[in-house]
Amino acid sequence: MWSKRSGLIVSVLVFSLVVTLWPQSLGEGTYGRASAPPIPSSKPMMRARGFDSLVDSPVFVSQIGGVAFGRTAQPEKSLTVDRIAFGYDSSQVDGSRFVLRINDIPVHLDAFDWQLMPTAMFANSGEVSIVTAFGKLHDKTEAARIKSLGGYVFNYHPAFDNTLLGLRLLQADLLVMAPDFSDLPRKEGEFILGEGETAPLPEQIEARSRARSIALDAISQARFRSYVVTDAGVSVTFRVENCRLEFQGEPYYRFWRYRRDRGDFDRSELRAKIESDIQEELRAALDGKAWLVTEIVRVAQWLVDNKLAEVSQHSKSVLEAQTIGWLQSWLADLKTVALPSEVEAIDLSETPFADPLFARNLNPAVYDAAQTTMRLSAFFRYLAEKNPEDWKEFISVISTLEIGPAVETPTTFVPSP
Repeated sequence: MWSKRSGLIVSVLVFSLVVTLWPQSLGEGTYGRASAPPIPSSKPMMRARGFDSLVDSPVFVSQIGGVAFGRTAQPEKSLTVDRIAFGYDSSQVDGSRFVLRINDIPVHLDAFDWQLMPTAMFANSGEVSIVTAFGKLHDKTEAARIKSLGGYVFNYHPAFDNTLLGLRLLQADLLVMAPDFSDLPRKEGEFILGEGETAPLPEQIEARSRARSIALDAISQARFRSYVVTDAGVSVTFRVENCRLEFQGEPYYRFWRYRRDRGDFDRSELRAKIESDIQEELRAALDGKAWLVTEIVRVAQWLVDNKLAEVSQHSKSVLEAQTIGWLQSWLADLKTVALPSEVEAIDLSETPFADPLFARNLNPAVYDAAQTTMRLSAFFRYLAEKNPEDWKEFISVISTLEIGPAVETPTTFVPSP
């Protein structure tokens, strides 16, 4: 049984014609495949605030969230990259087909095709969102029915849809909340594995599920809303060791809540502090009215951007015609709405998640897939900037190739009765 994010609603799903049963299996519950749009684009939000700030956006974390990687790798200080060339050689064995030369020296990149190709296409898209459990179906009635049964609807970036890597990253998104995700999917009783992966033993799966329960108990006391699997704020670097490319930087689970979710939150106290802060800012401002007008415009726009309120937009000239007292009151009103809905990260220092690698113990194959996707996408963004000609040719070549093994990613899930 899933907790919190599933809503603890238990029911039997009778599939309609718009949903087909998932041909793979993973624990209990019913997975299906229905027509669904791709994951929403994060580009408009990134243009406004940059990638690292997305995880502080209420509209992003509450409506997309999921798995989001957007950093660009950089060489370590010890490595000076004067020239870099790369391409894809299909005549090589899988795991060695990405051909890389740094300063005219051949360098090996550990990446199999099932990891390499989706991640490169993802990096080429300029997007950062990979998968979300806050998704939509083309059939809105069916989506509403599934969610009413405590289910989920999944949307994917097109590069990861119907790929093994997309399936692993879906597991990464729900790994903390779903006990079944300590296991790996099977098809006709056999684990679905990519090159370089090994099947888990039954006792390993059981131990991972127990560790997940302990971790969830620890973090649940922090009143978190949800989390994002991300590399926001992470420094992703690379170096060359013995002619092999090595990376630094780990993905992490960023648990978040709204400011109003704090156990000590008091709206009347917040209002008093807001009014006091406004008075203090006014005393320090060279032009108090100009500061008030600028702040009102900024806070009102933040509320609109995050779909938290429909705020009447006044032009600066209209605002400037108001009295300072009116402007103070209006700004305090806006901030009283905005501040409780600010997103804040949960302090994980007293939980197992203080160690970023703790998540790997919950499911090594899933964590390694997330780590590889994060690092490769960051490196590919670097390559695209450094050598756009080779990048264009590389994408042209791999875009014509088939990605194996054959996998169908689910777009719906409903828990078992």
